[in-house]
Amino acid sequence: MALNIYKSEHLTLFVNKLASDCIKNGNLYGILLTGLNSECIELFQTYVHRTSDIQTAAVAIIHSTCTKTISNKYVNAWIESYRDILDRWMLWEQRAKYDICRMELSQKKIDIKEKSRVNIRCGYCPENISTKKRPRTYEAGAGANIGMTCQACSKPLPRCAVCNLYMTVDPPKSAIQSASDKMAFWFVFCQRCSHGGHLEHMVNWLK
Repeated sequence: MALNIYKSEHLTLFVNKLASDCIKNGNLYGILLTGLNSECIELFQTYVHRTSDIQTAAVAIIHSTCTKTISNKYVNAWIESYRDILDRWMLWEQRAKYDICRMELSQKKIDIKEKSRVNIRCGYCPENISTKKRPRTYEAGAGANIGMTCQACSKPLPRCAVCNLYMTVDPPKSAIQSASDKMAFWFVFCQRCSHGGHLEHMVNWLK
């Protein structure tokens, strides 16, 4: 309903206020707005103080993929308190299953982090595009170490179709400082024709 009624700026204020109220009151529905990141810690802490339900906080938080959240002192206290409760109640099997679940989730986060790396490859050879000096598969051209050609095969790297700067060459500092968006000089490519350029240039060109 709010999406139909509010303009974007009013919707942002509404959502922020709603999230703030949920955090203040320890309302678990607020997790839908904060996610399991650093903002949820205060929400869970208020909830635990209000209900003494350490299990909900300890079980939910281990699913967070945010490193800062998992390493937070309050989060560690919830986890250790919950493990201690299970031990005192002689629920050793449940505690062991909880520890195994934590370890499995932790390993999945490592795997996801490793798989999420993005590499840009040369259009002529299978090597990654990089401006770092390294041994070359082929004889390198003069522009290999200044970002104009691939370091492996010496073929030219992509250029911005508007400003003609090579993909790995930084634009002038004045252009970066005057840019309206931090991502203005990120390279984007058309999925159909493979032409591309800096994001800001492409957006202005297509207006």
